[in-house]
Amino acid sequence: MANLNTLKPNKCLCPPYVQLEYPQSFWDELPQKLTEKEELYCQNRVMGKNKSDSYRAAYDTSSISDKSVWEKSCRLDKKRNVRARMRQLHAEVIRGVVASALDVVKTLTDIMTDHNTKAADRIRCAELIGRYYKLWTAAEDDKPKDNFVAKLKIQVVNSKEDADDALKEAEKRQKEGKV
Repeated sequence: MANLNTLKPNKCLCPPYVQLEYPQSFWDELPQKLTEKEELYCQNRVMGKNKSDSYRAAYDTSSISDKSVWEKSCRLDKKRNVRARMRQLHAEVIRGVVASALDVVKTLTDIMTDHNTKAADRIRCAELIGRYYKLWTAAEDDKPKDNFVAKLKIQVVNSKEDADDALKEAEKRQKEGKV
């Protein structure tokens, strides 16, 4: 049986015509022992540095040529434990920095429905939500897509009574066929 350390991520040792895939969770659950220098290399890579610069930040490269630094950094970057640690660090960064689409839509909806916000800002939020849900095309693309044109009238109201009046008016126009 082959040693797990000799396997490449997501591949097993099989003849070239047979490639079995392991789930990513299989590789993430394996023990991940990194040296301090490997950890520093991973952190620099996740921060956006290239392989060579990350290697230089983690290791003493004063007596090594640029070509050797590149070769050693490539070898280090291919190590299974190093790749897995970079994936973990990247996931942590993404979770902490990037808002999900749902968070953005909720925030826009909160602004749009807040009656203390200026009407122009509320309309802009409604427009952005409409674009997210693809209710209409962007202004620079005036051609209808798939022979579908959406006509949408947005009216900002300040009270429930105004909303009821606007809804009744819209229903009336729809019955008259003026929509």
